Amino acid sequence: MTISIVIGFIALAVLVYRLRHIHYTFVCELRSGKVTVVKGHVPSSFVHDCRQMMRGRKVVGLVKGINSDGKMKLRFSSSITQSDQIYLEKQFPHKLYDSKASDINGSVSLD
Repeated sequence: MTISIVIGFIALAVLVYRLRHIHYTFVCELRSGKVTVVKGHVPSSFVHDCRQMMRGRKVVGLVKGINSDGKMKLRFSSSITQSDQIYLEKQFPHKLYDSKASDINGSVSLD
């Protein structure tokens, strides 16, 4: 009985740890009209679309990409408005991430 409780707590701890440490495929910082790739590879067309959206406006925040079940999901800082989030979701080339391609042509990276 005691062993099963210990194993249950260990399993719960591992689950909580995995949920808290989300592995982002990429992270972009939007600040002062500039897009900085903080982590990973981002399609250059998406970086261009971010710059277009920010033109003449003060947008500050992060855009994070999470590859979940072979599909890319975008997460946004709360400082990015809902309309800007919708615009960026529509502009993001999701098809590039549908396959398990190891290299994305035309990407911008930190390297």
